[in-house]
Parts: sequence; C-alpha cells; structure tokens
Amino acid sequence: MLIRVQGVIIRSMDYGEGGKIVTLLTETHGKTGVLIRGASKPRSRYGSLALPFTYGEFVFFKGSGLGTLSSGEIIRSHHKLRENIDLAAHASYVAELTDRALQDEEAGNWIFSQLLACLAALEDGKDAAITTHVYEMKILQAAGYAPVLDRCVSCGRTDGLAALAGREADLAAVQTLGRREQGLGRGRRRNRDGRSRQKGAEGGAAKGFA
Repeated sequence: MLIRVQGVIIRSMDYGEGGKIVTLLTETHGKTGVLIRGASKPRSRYGSLALPFTYGEFVFFKGSGLGTLSSGEIIRSHHKLRENIDLAAHASYVAELTDRALQDEEAGNWIFSQLLACLAALEDGKDAAITTHVYEMKILQAAGYAPVLDRCVSCGRTDGLAALAGREADLAAVQTLGRREQGLGRGRRRNRDGRSRQKGAEGGAAKGFA
C-alpha cells in the first residue's frame, strides 16, 4: 500500500550499508517506521530527509512491517536544532519522550501538532527549558497523567489553592496542606520516639553482653 503523509522524524538509526531506519510521527498514521535506502551515502538525495527533527512529506510503501521510502520532500529541516548542542539536547529529549509515550501506529494528530509547535519554538529562540516543560505537560495530558490544577485533590475546593501536593503533583488547598503538615509532624515525632526507644534498647543490650 502506498502512503503519503506529513511527518516529523523522532528517531533515526543506521541500517545495513548506507541505509537508515527512521521513526516518523505523522498527523494521520500515528508513529510508524520507514526504511530509507542509501540515506547515509554521500550523494544520497534523501540524506537530509533522514536527519532527526526533520519535518517533511514522505511517500512510502507499507506492508506488514517497516515501510520503504519511495520519495520525500523537506518542509522544514529544523537544522538549527542540530547545530546548537543545547537545542539539540532539548529537541532530542522531546523526540525521545514522544517516541516512548506513543505505541506504533497509535493515533497522535494532537501530539503531532504539539511536537511541531515545540520544535518551532525551540528553533525560534524561545526559552528552551520552559518550552520543554510545557511539552512535558502536553505529553502527560495525552497519556492520562496530567496533574489536577483546578481544584484540591483531597477536599475538592476550588478556592484557597496553595501549592502542588508532594508526590501527587496535584494542587492542594491551604486546609489540606495544613492537615498534611500536621500528619507529617506526628509521623516525624513517632519516628524520633521510635529511634530513641531503639537506641535505649541497644544500649541496654550492649551492657548485658559486656
């Protein structure tokens, strides 16, 4: 079957003599793998099309396994992301996060648009750390793990929201945080008392063996 899609390369690896296997995140076919023959050869017309972060149009034959590229065209190369080591680190992290978050051929048209926006923001000079964190939140949302930010996760209050609630990474109200701090305080006191009793018992045992 011949497939024509627009996609972003989120992973690229060498294959055989001069070939590359790329993983595309596409708007219509989710995540899919494509073999680009001869992409590593010096005079290959598809060499730049196989580079990480490249956004392009890909035409490939798809059977039961990997697709095989028939033709392609670059829409936006994102070459600045490969030339700057800091941008390359952020873009690589974003690409790997996307790859791990989605299964093969899992529909990802919303994530596709978010990835394009993230890579464009990185290349256009937006704050790399903030851009990456925003994309992480988008991935969490798509995976069903987004934190609750509009109400307290314990009491359901929508007013008096104070801070993220520890390991849950959700918002908690002032009253909830107060109760948790009280609980933590009691737990710390119990731990201190337990350690004191343990030291006393160890001291007594040491005297008995002396």
